[in-house]
Amino acid sequence: MIMAMLHTSSVLILAAAVAATFVAPDTSLGAVILDVPFTVQAPFNSWRAQPFKDACEEAVIIMAESYYTGDDLTPTYVRNRILAFAAYEKKYFGFHQDTNSDYTELLIDAQSKIWGTVVLNPTIDQIKKEIDGGRPVIHIAYSPKLKNPHYRLRMNPYHVVLIVGYDEARAEFVTHDPGTRFGENYRYPMNVIMDSNHDYQKPNKGTGRHAMIFTEP
Repeated sequence: MIMAMLHTSSVLILAAAVAATFVAPDTSLGAVILDVPFTVQAPFNSWRAQPFKDACEEAVIIMAESYYTGDDLTPTYVRNRILAFAAYEKKYFGFHQDTNSDYTELLIDAQSKIWGTVVLNPTIDQIKKEIDGGRPVIHIAYSPKLKNPHYRLRMNPYHVVLIVGYDEARAEFVTHDPGTRFGENYRYPMNVIMDSNHDYQKPNKGTGRHAMIFTEP
């Protein structure tokens, strides 16, 4: 009982701290970009080494987490967090590559300082509402449909980016894409984001269900 009370108190203190510092974004101009820290998934340029080669979902979780908590994303911090996430996944999931939305949600809830909720068949209006509320959205993509010219030639067909804003006038979503060093505030047309949204599955990659993960502190 005492431990439960302490846990509840800690959660309430963290929630109060977030509420005290949060400022709702200005949506009057039809464009919002949340001030989310950025990191690549290979913080020391170890793009070919595991787990960093396939650490897009872990990097995205770390970015969302740091946005809510204020953690400083130094390369060493990011590397250690990715290694810790991957170790947990290997122990409890049996793998760390290509986790689908359900496994990624489990990882968020079990090992991060934030919460995640899988939302099926998300709409553009739903995503914009989350951004308006100051909550970045985790986008699960079939990467060939993103058509990002900065990806390596043999990019994993499964990829995860963090939606951190939108621009109505240009019909674009603003993302943090950990798969490239050019990924900070990288813009994708809204229709490209929606068309590329496919959960991971084998076989028949690129035909998975439409699913994103909405985040909250």
